[in-house]
Amino acid sequence: MDDYQSPAWIQRNANNVVAIDLDATISMPGEWRGEELFYPPMLGARDAMYELRRKGYIIIIYTVRRRHDLIAAYLKRHQLPYDYIESKPYATYYIDDRAIKHKDWEQSLQEVM
Repeated sequence: MDDYQSPAWIQRNANNVVAIDLDATISMPGEWRGEELFYPPMLGARDAMYELRRKGYIIIIYTVRRRHDLIAAYLKRHQLPYDYIESKPYATYYIDDRAIKHKDWEQSLQEVM
């Protein structure tokens, strides 16, 4: 049996998955300065992610960053809920600055829900 959060489990449950880009969607936009630099979370990011969780969505963080340990520490430090960190996840919705055009969290939540 696949365990929760494995890629196979997520693929089978993709109708309940929201994939959220980290940089310039969860975090404030800013100049790339390497894996170790993270900008503060955008206004509304934490509340929106908790609302998604409350509605039963699996939250995948996807990013070009490769240091998942640093990403997990950032998410924990800012109390941002997530289920999995992945580079190219299976998902029903992609909230990203290149998919659902992310302008603010209220608008993005309306498009997902």
